[in-house]
Amino acid sequence: MTQGEERRSEGKMRVQVDLYTKVCLTVIAVLLAVLILGLWGQAIPSVPQARAEDAGTFLENSRSQQLAAMIKEQQQTNSKLDEVIKTLTSGQVKVQLQDAAKTDREDRGQDAKKK
Repeated sequence: MTQGEERRSEGKMRVQVDLYTKVCLTVIAVLLAVLILGLWGQAIPSVPQARAEDAGTFLENSRSQQLAAMIKEQQQTNSKLDEVIKTLTSGQVKVQLQDAAKTDREDRGQDAKKK
């Protein structure tokens, strides 16, 4: 049995690191430390804090805008209804009501003539 096989059989593994690897790892660790300290110490330009509008004020403004829009729509509807009422009361339009059953029979009779 070789010496490497003996070490594995004991359950312990020993890793040997040469001088070049130690130097490279040390340089990497130092560069990372310099980078972290540089970023930590660097003055980051502060971004102005974002502030939400007071929720109560926002809701009141939103509600008042919705209410104003609803009132405007209601006024437009009322003015249109006023025009319809004026037209009907002026006598320019004549409304006649017919018996629905009689109208249905006449419609069916006209459909039969067309065929």
